[in-house]
Amino acid sequence: MDIRDFVVNEKDAALIWCSITEGQDTTAVQLIKQSGSYMQALEMLLGYIDNESLNDEENKQENNILLEHVSHKITTSVKRWIHRLNVPYLSDIRTNMERYHLDFICWHDDIWPEKLNRLGDEMPLGLWIKGNKKLLEKSAVSIVGSRDCSEYGKRITADFSYELSQKGHVIVSGGAHGIDTYAHSYAFSKTQALTIVVFAGGLGKYYPAKNTTMFDKILRSGGLFVSESPPLSPPLKHRFLSRNRIISALSDVTVVVEAPFRSGAISTGHHTLSIGGMLAVIPGSIFSPHSSGCHRLLRDGGVCVTSVSDVEELLPEHTLFDVDSRKDARFTQNVQSVFDMLPEIEKRVYDCLSPTYHRSLVDVAQRGGMEPEEVWRSLSNLMGKGLVQHERGEWILV
Repeated sequence: MDIRDFVVNEKDAALIWCSITEGQDTTAVQLIKQSGSYMQALEMLLGYIDNESLNDEENKQENNILLEHVSHKITTSVKRWIHRLNVPYLSDIRTNMERYHLDFICWHDDIWPEKLNRLGDEMPLGLWIKGNKKLLEKSAVSIVGSRDCSEYGKRITADFSYELSQKGHVIVSGGAHGIDTYAHSYAFSKTQALTIVVFAGGLGKYYPAKNTTMFDKILRSGGLFVSESPPLSPPLKHRFLSRNRIISALSDVTVVVEAPFRSGAISTGHHTLSIGGMLAVIPGSIFSPHSSGCHRLLRDGGVCVTSVSDVEELLPEHTLFDVDSRKDARFTQNVQSVFDMLPEIEKRVYDCLSPTYHRSLVDVAQRGGMEPEEVWRSLSNLMGKGLVQHERGEWILV
């Protein structure tokens, strides 16, 4: 069976693209946009790999503009994609979609949220979803914050989520412990769950597992699950960071309730500002570490809110702000740990390793969607920094 046998229409091609890439793959997005379709871009990729299409002079001339646009990146990208571009892997994805009753949507679907297009070349190539897809059409407010939240944060989140959902607004969050859990749990209008959970890992396996009861209730009550990672994909750290941009882009307003100076909620807030979105921030005590990140976001361009009515004033039908001007907000720089100071590629490699299980270079490359050469360089650098060990031809965290 050939890869081309999987492709009957645009959605089939989109599913393959979403299966072989990681989030924020700007090269893949540019290639698809420039070629005009998922199918054309996939055919070009397959031709590039098997040296058929790109050795044909007529085809070269026809796609010259596209190739000039991405040629400086395409070689490296192909080496990342090719490890997942195989029949068994794609067959497993389709099998898991059937097993867990998952749908897949892409840019050409009527249900595709146009708000995601604000992400530009960082927009997801597609989304796996499960549940009430009509929630994607409604007014949405994301509520995010720290896992280690205070009673103050819990109360505000519960009040805001409940009141906003009673008024028909969908609550978007990431399903994590703390603020996310309270945001989802109180987002019910009568018996209808007005909430979207954006998972960092693939659908089919809940994370965190302790929220299984809540996730089951959301699904039974008409909520929606969303992920850009293939079914059953593990929730690696870099996927949490890339997931945050989807939370912010799916929402008309992002509300940060509590966040320490360095947290995922800060990432979501900065994504919101970078796409010209409305960022609402709950203030806290200047002595509370739970609110230090919130005060940082207020300095960076967030709007101080203290009530649900304040949040509603920021929704599109109410706002009088020039949202484009918010893209110029200046971000302060984090105080970073050793891990944070690593290059992004080394962070991704680190996330793919385990402190208890040895992994081969090929396994790490496939897990992280990277080419073996860049994995090898990163592993060597990480070993030099004392973060990983090389034992019996495989790798493990120190």
